[in-house]
Amino acid sequence: MANANDVALEIRREFKAPRELVFRTMMEPQHLKHWWGPKECTITVARHEPRPGGVFHYCMHPREAAVPGAEMWGRFDYHEIEKPGRIVFVNGFADAEGKRIRLPMLPVWPLEVLNTITLEENGGVTEMVLRAVPVNASEAECAAFLAMHASMQQGYGGMFDLYEGYLREADTSDREIVQQRKLRAPRELVFEAFTDPKHTDQWWGPNGWTTTTRDKDVRVGGKWRFDMNGHGMHFLNLIEYLEVEPPERLVYRHGDENNASHFFHVTVTFEDAGEGHTLLTMRSVFKDAAALEEVKKYNAVEGGRQTLDRLEAWLAAR
Repeated sequence: MANANDVALEIRREFKAPRELVFRTMMEPQHLKHWWGPKECTITVARHEPRPGGVFHYCMHPREAAVPGAEMWGRFDYHEIEKPGRIVFVNGFADAEGKRIRLPMLPVWPLEVLNTITLEENGGVTEMVLRAVPVNASEAECAAFLAMHASMQQGYGGMFDLYEGYLREADTSDREIVQQRKLRAPRELVFEAFTDPKHTDQWWGPNGWTTTTRDKDVRVGGKWRFDMNGHGMHFLNLIEYLEVEPPERLVYRHGDENNASHFFHVTVTFEDAGEGHTLLTMRSVFKDAAALEEVKKYNAVEGGRQTLDRLEAWLAAR
């Protein structure tokens, strides 16, 4: 008699990438949309909350020969997220509103499957183990899950082949600046410091610089135009918001309002570090290694550190 543990599926893969990068590309929606799901499909992310209790709701679309109604929806419910080594979630099919459903073509397929992903790094290579087991499944559902092992191995294999190629593109370590700071303030306040111009103008920029906001619209597609003055110089800055998820995450393009070639991509995350603290991470990615070296000539790394020093001082005075 088959039971859930007896029919567990286990998949092992090695990726030539650091564990931190593998974890990020398995958790962040701008990465997930490029590789998750059958390799014959692309996905659209409808909702993504990368935290315990959060939901990942997405739609799978055939890459070619799409026909009306061929799309399928899926949903994760995250149970555990332990950066950068462990992700536990329950997944299954869903409808467009995110409700769990059974597919007519697979009536005995388990409604929910518990997935545990563990990541271990050795010498720059990350070993992934994925273990999937049906949740609250009947004997017939467990038997159906077991009968599909070979098909699932093939499906996951194709997906992770696609992922392996994507990882090579996603490795921006040679063209990025990462600034991180643990701040003595709740993340709601830190997020507000980044999004409310009456706050931002008080601390944004390195020592000796002032920031004056002309207009600021913090929403997807919105823009922040501001002037920076210091050391006898003046710059017109433009930020274009790509993702806004209060109080967890901001993604935007930042550059010179008069020169589109100077734009770079920034992801800011605000993690609850407990006891009223926030772990702030700012990841700035430039178009290539040469562009990174150019901004380093103008003390971009030190300027970022000074900016976070000013933020920390502003928060302490609140």
